[in-house]
Formats: sequence, C-alpha cells, structure tokens
Amino acid sequence: MPPTSLCRLCYAPATHQFQHTILARHRADYFACTGCGSLQTTLPHWLDEAYGFGGSTLDVGTALRPLQNWLLLATAFTACGLPRTARYLDFGGNTGLFTQLMRYSGYNFACFDRFVKPFFADYHHVTKLGDTPSDVITAFEVFEHFSEPRRELDALFATRPALVISSTQLWQNQGPDWDYLAPACGQHVFFYTEAALQNVAARHGYALIVGRHFQFFARNADRPAAIDKLLSCLPQAEISDQDIVSVVGPVVRFNEYIAQDSAQAVERFARELTSRAEPSLRQMAEEVQRAVRPMIRLLAKKVACRIQKQPFFCQKN
Repeated sequence: MPPTSLCRLCYAPATHQFQHTILARHRADYFACTGCGSLQTTLPHWLDEAYGFGGSTLDVGTALRPLQNWLLLATAFTACGLPRTARYLDFGGNTGLFTQLMRYSGYNFACFDRFVKPFFADYHHVTKLGDTPSDVITAFEVFEHFSEPRRELDALFATRPALVISSTQLWQNQGPDWDYLAPACGQHVFFYTEAALQNVAARHGYALIVGRHFQFFARNADRPAAIDKLLSCLPQAEISDQDIVSVVGPVVRFNEYIAQDSAQAVERFARELTSRAEPSLRQMAEEVQRAVRPMIRLLAKKVACRIQKQPFFCQKN
C-alpha cells in the first residue's frame, strides 16, 4: 500500500505522488493534498544539513531577484503614494540586499531572517517577528521553505499587515521533473496551489490577488487607499527602461536617504565602540566618536550639493 500523509497546511489527507533523493542521500516521498491540492515532501528531517551545506548557492538568482524586486516595488510604491515612513518588513530577507536597496529609495524597510544575519542591513534587522508591527510585509521565495506552513503563515498574518507581497511558484501538477522542486539542495519542501493560498487569505481576513510576478494578500478591513491603488497596477507590472533610470539614478548619485542611513550608522557604530571599550580605552573610543562627527556633517553637505546640482568641491567650508 502506498504511504499516506496529512497536509501540513490544511490537515487533509495527502496521497503519495513520487519520490526524490534529497542532497544525494535522503529518500523523500512527495504527497499531494486531497483538500487544498498542495504538494509537500515527507516531514523534512534534513533541513539543518541543507542550510549548513550551502545548497542555496545553486540559486544564482539570489542577487538578481532583489534588484528586480527593488525596481518593480520602488517604482510602484512611489507612483501609488505609499508613505516612505510607513513600516515595511522583508520577511526571510537573507543578506538584506533588498531591504537596503529599498532604504536607498527612502522606504523604511527592516529585514527579518531566522537563518541568516542580513549583512547588507545589519543595523536594520529585527530578530523576532511581531516585535515591531509592519504595515507591509514582503516575502520573496520564502513560503516554499516552510516545513510547517500552517504554523508559520499563521504567525506571519497574526502581525496584521495591510499587505503581504510574496513570490513562490505555484504547484499545477507539473510532475516529478519540475525544476522548482530542487531536490539537490533540499530547501524547498512545500508547494502551494492557488486554491491553497486563497484558503490562507480567507482564514486570516485577506483577499488574494495572483499577479505576474507576485502574490498579494490584501487585508479586507481598514485597508489604506494607497494599497488599493497599488493593487490596481503592480500585479501585472513589468520593469521598463524608464523605471530603471528613475529608480537607479537618484541612488547612484547619492541621495538624502543614503546620507541619513550613513549618518545613523556612523553614530551607532561610534556608540557601540564606546560601550564595548575597556575602561582604560574608553577615552580613546570617545575621541573616535568625536572624530566621526565631522564625517556626518560632510555627508550631509555632500547630499545638499548633490540635490542642488552644485559642484561639491567648489563649496567653501
């Protein structure tokens, strides 16, 4: 008799479909849910090995996707009037590259990841979901990594953001040769149907919109008008040459948002340096802190010159 299982998302019975070998040595059965239709692996006991092995290096899009998502979202957020000072969180943000790029465009993003310290957003990451409420949560290529999707999605939606923007490829009975299964690295363990995501949205009081690149979970109650405007354009959006110029241009020319982050980083680093110093070295650390303050003023001056389009080196002290 073929093995059976229970769906880890909706708890309906799931029937055996096929097998794969994970990380070249773990036999894994794949089951399709008779309720929501999702596909799942056997409960994955190999995840520590999969993440410790560095199998994510198979995904050469790890750097490209944050750039593409930044161009799409920064363009749409600006066009639709999403406030830059709202609270944004990139869930499962990995290195924090997307978070930092969105901060370059002025959006108040933080990063959350249970497995990786976000190198690019070191001073803008949270260590516990829900500590700081978020108005918008992004979760790119994350949901398929959930070994217990019901529990993990419940925790995410319990924070009650106005909008969740996710990207995960949907299961449409592609079969055992579907490349998104990625058994060689062993990190993709749950694959959703559109119906499954509809059920998730409805259970938490959200509406689901499936777009060209993303899935959008929009809160039904008290949804800001800017979110509705965003949902009217972003689901089918593509990156245009003009988008690239309008988003990248202000960043590579160094804008006020970068200066602001730079100044805050310098101040924080100086404070931490002072607090960590031995008593005998504390005076030296305080001198370093005083020394970096002119750097902060220099950054502010540089930004002012850029914004005014005046030659920086022509300005007098």
